[in-house]
Amino acid sequence: MNKEFCDLLKMNFGFINVEPSCRDGWFLLLWELCNNIKATNPPNDFESTQIKEKFGTLRFYTTRSIPEIDKLIDYAETESGKVCDWCGKDGTLYDSGGCVRTRCYNHQDPRKVYISNTLG
Repeated sequence: MNKEFCDLLKMNFGFINVEPSCRDGWFLLLWELCNNIKATNPPNDFESTQIKEKFGTLRFYTTRSIPEIDKLIDYAETESGKVCDWCGKDGTLYDSGGCVRTRCYNHQDPRKVYISNTLG
């Protein structure tokens, strides 16, 4: 994720202390997730430990959490499988030659195998 987006997340959400290792297309998804987490009044020792893409979807790892926050994270991780990680438009999971990615039509490689979107 570009530095400007990383800095915005860190400045607006005190529990974000790592730079997301994913593409810019998921910025709005992360912003919404962080706003929702903030609204729950998370525990004082709650913080992100890793934010990344894995198997084509978002992963958001934290320290101490509560069930309400866990549900928000699960939802965002599932939704990321429907959002292009490049641009944020509607996307589909596909195998890009050994790596699973979520991409829109414009950012998919037509030579690769598409996986039916069975998430959520």
